[in-house]
Amino acid sequence: MRARLRFFPAERRTVHLTCCGFCIELACLFLTLWFPLPALSRHIGPLDLKGITQYSPLACGVYVLILMVLFVFWWRAWRLADGEGGEDRRILVLAFAAIFAGTLGLMYPINATDLFQYVFRSRVFVLYRSNPLVHTPLDFSTDPLLPYVGEWTYIPSPYGPAWELLAGAVAWLTRGQLLPTLLGLKALVVVSCLGTAILLDRLLSFVAPARRMAGMVFFAWNPLVLLELAGNGHNDAVMLFFIVLGLYLLVRRRGLLAILILVIATLCKVIALLVIPLVLVMLLAWLPCWRARLSFLTRAGGLALALALILYLPFWPPWESVAGVLGESTGRFGFSIPTLLLLALQALIEPHLGSLSPHGVRVALFVIHDFPRWLAQGLFALFYLRLLVHAWHERTQPVIAAFRSLFAYLVLAPSFRVWYPTWLVPLAALEPDEGRAERAAVFCVTAALSVVVYGYVWGWLRPHLDYLGIHAIAVPLVFIPPLIVPRLLRRRASQQ
Repeated sequence: MRARLRFFPAERRTVHLTCCGFCIELACLFLTLWFPLPALSRHIGPLDLKGITQYSPLACGVYVLILMVLFVFWWRAWRLADGEGGEDRRILVLAFAAIFAGTLGLMYPINATDLFQYVFRSRVFVLYRSNPLVHTPLDFSTDPLLPYVGEWTYIPSPYGPAWELLAGAVAWLTRGQLLPTLLGLKALVVVSCLGTAILLDRLLSFVAPARRMAGMVFFAWNPLVLLELAGNGHNDAVMLFFIVLGLYLLVRRRGLLAILILVIATLCKVIALLVIPLVLVMLLAWLPCWRARLSFLTRAGGLALALALILYLPFWPPWESVAGVLGESTGRFGFSIPTLLLLALQALIEPHLGSLSPHGVRVALFVIHDFPRWLAQGLFALFYLRLLVHAWHERTQPVIAAFRSLFAYLVLAPSFRVWYPTWLVPLAALEPDEGRAERAAVFCVTAALSVVVYGYVWGWLRPHLDYLGIHAIAVPLVFIPPLIVPRLLRRRASQQ
């Protein structure tokens, strides 16, 4: 009589989760073996996915297949993450997360040159004892690593002193050598990702214990997080760690320390500044009267200012060190809805510039180059102000308000990059209801696919497709599904 192996539901769920983890790891391992960091970093200058694969249709198909494997098994794992036996599976989820991130930590950054910029600017700080927040890479034209910087040669660091100090510490330990510093910065990002996953687990144990497993899987196994943070080494991982740490401290009613941690997040990357007023609104709402609120604001403001000045000491004076930050956050265009609007206005107006008066030309150039940015930033400012007012009157949870503000920023920002939707992932892991998890998940999928469109498809069709044409294809692909899919799912659920 043939013996049959029977599994209880919890055990069966663990087996299925393990199978998902193995499939994701196989995809991560394939990418790392396909794009090995030690070997490809010997090439002088930065490479990217399409350049390494020479626009090969076969390579494009393989890459899309890998994306499908990563997203399908991640989504399945997220659905399997809850249930009985969760304590054992928490260890399993974290172990797999460490394996995924560690594997991709050895992958060459195929979608961005940012990791090489971090290396170069850390050398500016450590080896040349100069200020990377003021000086551009071109100021050090004799440095042998200058070819690796790519298009950012003329731009000072768009990051804050907290990040530059961390990157400088890595460069000091590795003496600024290329491969050791690349690996050291990758290790910093991987540790930050794992630290964020652990913080999400601890935070959910207070606010939603039943979602602890799902929350960790949603972030730590997320393909865009794995590819863009662990794989491409973006410092957004460090910023997200401090944001989630600040939210954890907020839940533990350590409001003043939470604000200081969020200041550090902002001094890594300025976008974290959007979270601070939303947290402040909640902290002030907890206090009984305006006298106590003013006292708290005074103490928090004084300590935050002191912390910022201390971190800026190696980059003094701070007012000379914000040009790169302001330029990156407000002045650049790329891969966004405002960019598509700019290109469309350019195509409509520029052919008629020759028939306009000098004043008319100035107005037309303003409409083309400045109106899209001012319109997008104005709409975001109005939305954010409304969000603050609503948070005060309705006592909106900071996680929900932060998700809404960052999502609105991504939709309206003049400059968009493929890894930006990772900002939404830990917030959706904490508050997945009302379509937030689905919105973040769809955004991650469309952002990941945009690499294929801007890379391979544009490379194949470049003789027949200009900037406006490729943006007319890619921008709706990236932004329309995250806007409409959660609404469609909610409507379908309500009808059922």
